[in-house]
Amino acid sequence: MNTIVGKNIVISHKWKRKYKSAYTVQNYEIIHNFLIKIVIFIYFCYNYDIMIRLSDAINDVISGNPLLQFGLQNRLFNLSNLAGFLQPHIEVRTKKDLNTNTIVMALSRMQRQMKNGTSNLGDFKIENLTIHTGLCTLTYTKTEEADRAIRNLYTAVQKKNEYITISEGINQITVIVDASHAEKLESFIAHKPLFKHMNIASLNIQFNAKHTYETPGFIYMMLQQLMLQNINLVEISSTFTELILYLDESDTRVAFDTLYHLFHAPERENG
Repeated sequence: MNTIVGKNIVISHKWKRKYKSAYTVQNYEIIHNFLIKIVIFIYFCYNYDIMIRLSDAINDVISGNPLLQFGLQNRLFNLSNLAGFLQPHIEVRTKKDLNTNTIVMALSRMQRQMKNGTSNLGDFKIENLTIHTGLCTLTYTKTEEADRAIRNLYTAVQKKNEYITISEGINQITVIVDASHAEKLESFIAHKPLFKHMNIASLNIQFNAKHTYETPGFIYMMLQQLMLQNINLVEISSTFTELILYLDESDTRVAFDTLYHLFHAPERENG
């Protein structure tokens, strides 16, 4: 009886050890697979987070630089070179060490999503464009004599409701006035002007006040389009909601049409 019980006991313990061993191996495999899945999940989340943050960082850098926008939209850049150039800037934003190839891929995706044309203007548009022709510009060394003569001319021209504007620097003073007053001004000042340009036109650009502090680079975007048309600007002046460009009269029509088409045309207002 004892022997039988003993054998039964022995057999039972052997079975339990075998079962326990199989159970342990099975659990190990389950735990092992589970841990692998966790590692893969964490790795995926980490890389997904990098890609999300990388995309945001690149978008912030590109959207804040009209030159980069223009280059990407018009396929002007070698993306590998651009990625190497932007890498330190993007790493500062993401606070991660990034591979150049990863940045290239992100730039490539962004470039495919961008349409050819002007930069990302948001709702920027020119509200009004006006032209004034028949002007001239004269620049003098800033002296008491020149300053007095120009102030006197300014008062006289204002009474006639004619065009005149003055721009002063530390060492020079420039007056832009109807060309009919050029000889009169020169007769008031003993020394010759440092610079004199006849046949000037002004292109007055008016825009909404919000763009002055909400649209980075909007002035650059307009000047860029004139540069692409090979238009030289003689002078530039501005107020809070106005930009006045002075250029040769021969360039006036092209400059007007370029800015009107890109920033004021009805399709932009409706689009």
